[in-house]
Amino acid sequence: MATIFERNYRLGIVVDIAKALAPPAFASYVIVHRILPPSIVGGFFYQACWHYWIIAVFWLLWDQFEQWKGRREAERMSAVYLPRVKGKWLGNLDLGITMLNGMREGYMSESLEQFFGDNETINFGVFWTDVYVSRNPAVAQTVLTQTFENFQKGSELRSAFYGMLGQGIFASDGARAKAHRAVMRPFFSKDRVRDFNTIDRYVDKALALMQERATQGLSIDVQDLFGRFTMDAAGEFLFGSKDFNTLDQPLAFPGKGDVAGWEASARGPYGELVQAFDRLQEITAIRGISGKWWALQEFWTNKTRKHSKIADSFLLPLVIKALENKKLRGDKKCDIQEGDFIDHLVDATTDIKEIRDELYNVLVASQGTTAVTLAATLYLLSLHPEVVVKAREEVMTHLPVGTPTYDDIRKMVYLRGILNEALRLFPPNPLNARTSKTATLIPGDQRTGGKPIYVPAEKRVCYIALALHSNKDIWGDNADQFVPERWVDGDKAAQRTPKPQLFAFGGGPRICPGQEFAYIEASLMLIRMFQIFDKFALRQREDAPPSSLPPKSWRGAPGRKGIEEIWPTLAVVLSIKGGVWVQMGLAQNDS
Repeated sequence: MATIFERNYRLGIVVDIAKALAPPAFASYVIVHRILPPSIVGGFFYQACWHYWIIAVFWLLWDQFEQWKGRREAERMSAVYLPRVKGKWLGNLDLGITMLNGMREGYMSESLEQFFGDNETINFGVFWTDVYVSRNPAVAQTVLTQTFENFQKGSELRSAFYGMLGQGIFASDGARAKAHRAVMRPFFSKDRVRDFNTIDRYVDKALALMQERATQGLSIDVQDLFGRFTMDAAGEFLFGSKDFNTLDQPLAFPGKGDVAGWEASARGPYGELVQAFDRLQEITAIRGISGKWWALQEFWTNKTRKHSKIADSFLLPLVIKALENKKLRGDKKCDIQEGDFIDHLVDATTDIKEIRDELYNVLVASQGTTAVTLAATLYLLSLHPEVVVKAREEVMTHLPVGTPTYDDIRKMVYLRGILNEALRLFPPNPLNARTSKTATLIPGDQRTGGKPIYVPAEKRVCYIALALHSNKDIWGDNADQFVPERWVDGDKAAQRTPKPQLFAFGGGPRICPGQEFAYIEASLMLIRMFQIFDKFALRQREDAPPSSLPPKSWRGAPGRKGIEEIWPTLAVVLSIKGGVWVQMGLAQNDS
């Protein structure tokens, strides 16, 4: 059950401020009105100055005391206590502003990475709050797997996510999270997700739109297209609803100013739902990175409420319908091979809020992540025609026409390498976080001399998947390049050699349960595309909204930033500003 402070963030921030102010305010009152003589205290204005300075000094001394305790505890545990990165303003407020501005204007997670220097893990503290941010794969593995029980989402993150995800699987801890996973696991079993009939219907509709644009010699925003494809497929796969039909709504045309693709789909009945989900993800991402203080920015206006109401107006009727169907079934529950995800949810609970939350969580995961992975894949393919040739050769060798089976997909190892590379360079969740339950340790780096790093209780530990995926010590000097071959070895024995870990789907006991479904959905789309198209040309500079093009200041920067032709931005799920505009060429045998 969510606490009252998670459900009501305003009450939560008021209590937090009261806790922070009460001790120094009491100390200030005693000093000013009981200890100092009136001749020194002076009138009202000087009393206010005294209170201000006493409270400020109290906070500074208290913070120094907390750090001293941390250093002592770290020493006791033979670990290192990381001091916070130092900014110029009180409470490192300047660093927080720089980071948030970087999220809006910079290249993905560089807003945080700029503070690392030569270190692998830093303590990025704003407003005297410790937040440990790492690009060390050993830290990610520790948090996700090795000491999994020591970490949870935590009340701070649960409160930030509540407006969008409620108490669903990605915003819950403990017994509730396990219960969610127990309900989801059977529905996302291998046998269930290998039924391609539902997905293939929407693949056909998306391919028809691609072919139409290719025949016209025009580009298409593939982020928009794949977003619609995954939304419609998820609508039927999860809810049994064939009414979403975002693929039937008008597509944005290239070169039409600053009109994003999703805005064109807003003309349809489910366009508002799509846009509401996009805005909810943006707001939730800002909340999650801002720590508890996001509640001050939204104290008078809850930014998620408007968009949640729009989404609820579409999804809650589906929940009501599923509950009515449950009444008609009586005591009989849906077999795992029957019904839709929502039918299995209502078999597990009749709590409308709980069902709604779970649907939100799964819809965000199944729709957004696959859509951006496919969009990033098409972007990379358009820059690497040699990869297109090899991929198409593999597809045409195994399945020149028709819908693939699961065995067909398994045989196409180069195709899987392409998807892995896209997930590596553009992880759908570039930044992830957990909160320590008790004081614990995470692996150190060169700065700590091999000693572990001490993390106090109730502190957030973040890992940057993008940084982990571009680490040259792990992936080699070509870590910034798109090289699907790194996932495919000619020698069968070498294929069994473990590859470096991808963190695109998390890891450990809380790894994304829809990982297999995402790979299958993306593979099915790509195979069908390679059967029809043999050329992909990026038309970003010609056809994308001008404001969505990468800034000129990026040119020549280290890593992918210096060569990028698109503008990836952070949200709950990675997004590409202005879409990805690709012109496709029909293969000669299909023209």
